[in-house]
Amino acid sequence: MMNDFYNLHFVRLRSFYVLMALLLTVSTGYAQNFTATVSQNPVSTTEPFEITFTFSGSDVNGISNFQAPSFGNFSVLQGPNQSTSMQIINGAMSGSRSFAYYVQAKEKGKFTIGSASITNRGTVLKTHPITIEVVQGSAKPNAQKGGQQGNEKQVSAAEIGDNVFIRASADKSSAYIGEQVTVVYKLYTRLNIASLQVVKMPSYTGFWSEDITTSQNITFTNETLNGKQYSVAVLKKVALFPSQSGELTVTPLSLKLPVILQRKRKSQSLFDDFFNDPFFQQTQTVEFNAVSNNVRVRAIPLPEAKKPAGFNGAVGSFTMNAVLDKKTVKQHEPVSLKLTISGAGNIQLLTTPDIQIPAAFEKYDPKINDDIQRSGVISGKKSFEYLLIPRVEGKQELPPVTFSYFDVKKKDYVTLTAHPGTVEVTKGDAEYTGKGSNYSKEEIRLLGEDVRYIKSKAHDIQSVGSYMANSVFAWFLLLFPIAGIAGVMVWKSREAKLAGNLELLRNRKAEKLARTRLKAAQKALIAHKVDSFYDEISFALLGYIEYKMNIPRAELSMEKITEVLSNAAISEERISGFTKSLEECEFIRFAPTQDKENRMKPLYDSCVSLIVGMEAELAQLKGGRKS
Repeated sequence: MMNDFYNLHFVRLRSFYVLMALLLTVSTGYAQNFTATVSQNPVSTTEPFEITFTFSGSDVNGISNFQAPSFGNFSVLQGPNQSTSMQIINGAMSGSRSFAYYVQAKEKGKFTIGSASITNRGTVLKTHPITIEVVQGSAKPNAQKGGQQGNEKQVSAAEIGDNVFIRASADKSSAYIGEQVTVVYKLYTRLNIASLQVVKMPSYTGFWSEDITTSQNITFTNETLNGKQYSVAVLKKVALFPSQSGELTVTPLSLKLPVILQRKRKSQSLFDDFFNDPFFQQTQTVEFNAVSNNVRVRAIPLPEAKKPAGFNGAVGSFTMNAVLDKKTVKQHEPVSLKLTISGAGNIQLLTTPDIQIPAAFEKYDPKINDDIQRSGVISGKKSFEYLLIPRVEGKQELPPVTFSYFDVKKKDYVTLTAHPGTVEVTKGDAEYTGKGSNYSKEEIRLLGEDVRYIKSKAHDIQSVGSYMANSVFAWFLLLFPIAGIAGVMVWKSREAKLAGNLELLRNRKAEKLARTRLKAAQKALIAHKVDSFYDEISFALLGYIEYKMNIPRAELSMEKITEVLSNAAISEERISGFTKSLEECEFIRFAPTQDKENRMKPLYDSCVSLIVGMEAELAQLKGGRKS
């Protein structure tokens, strides 16, 4: 009896140890588990899908150096999107971290996505390669998502994708550097959809972009495509000007669309047939991600042969004229030379022409104004107004002004010439003080004369006494030049230091631009000018980030902004708020009219808070690096 007791006790003890060993083995394996999964397989060339790389274990915070594989025959639409989950069971903590990519196949066939890698406490883990079959058109899902619920028929993403999609088209597949390419994004649908939500904006790497004005509200028209009737709406139009040669790609526009579907029962019951009448049918809303196609443009370099010496990159079709506001002027009084370039092309990128002015004139930097129409082909005019001060009397002729551009229709360079004319300069009767001019200048020196206004009569000459020498005015005259020279030296030193510190210069420019734009947005808010308000808010955010983070204007995109802010260690919450505010400004036309005005005040407060918070965060990060 006692032996049976000990045997039973030994068996239980052995089972306990075996169970503990199994638990330790599972725990150890779980701590270093790195896998790759896809949302569906096979996939279609028209339907995006998700591939996820997941690390699971008890040391989620110990991983680093994630390296994604080459996606080869798949276009990356979005990613990596990181997510982390944690759980505690019986005091033991475990969790997982995922890196998800949203991708789309370029062509049909069987392709392999290689291994991703990650480092966990010095150990490198790799996923197994995944082979994906790509079919033309719609892929047949492995199983209906969620199975059959009751008698209701489930609708696959492929079926929705055949009836709701975004199509991006360009008016030309190749263009010269600087030539306009118009890209139009259209939404095609045969189903009912609710409000749209932006997932990802397209990026225009290698292009200078100008948004083309479209309707503030979505309007649908009927269009037949491949024999099917669709309701079609223009979502966005953009004019792109290639800034570099080669094969350039515009990434897709991605939207989240709540699609409203009617539920239909499969039963053959007569009662069910009665309730299948549209009047009695119920509806369900399914969220569907619609992603446009890529747009590819081959950018051709401008020919080097016959390129004029003064060519500065102007491409299009232009005219030019030069006008003097006066033909006769007194010595030391201002005369204005206005040079205007008009036409269609990359007007925004036109640089200041180099004009030659005779030595008899003093020339100041021009005031630049532009008036651009963005209704289709980018057109308008850009003016350069120069202030000239004649210093020598007589007949002064201004030389011709030349401007060269590349004409895409002629495929050749064209040089325009404008003749400002002649200015008759008569003797002046007083010093020029700068009055009557809209130009700002700290000082305009009088040249060409050594002595002026010598008194010829002595009736007001007085003897100099001790009063003059001891007066406050005399001391003022003595000390003012010294104080002025010292002030100029301090100012010059400060400007030289500022010019040498490019980071400080950019920071000040970013802050100044943001304040100016936000002030204009506040005025538009008070005046209920909805369109102006959203324009100013958008300019404030983009201008601030352009100068603060030193991002070239041509590379400004949601993807680039997110990448740069992440590299600068800005918090994810701040980055998310920044991109959401930009997207709201960009797609505000999707909202009803009343929502636009209702969102103005919260959006303004949010943008002010974002910029102030980012300034504080950057200052704290900079202080941390110094310490």
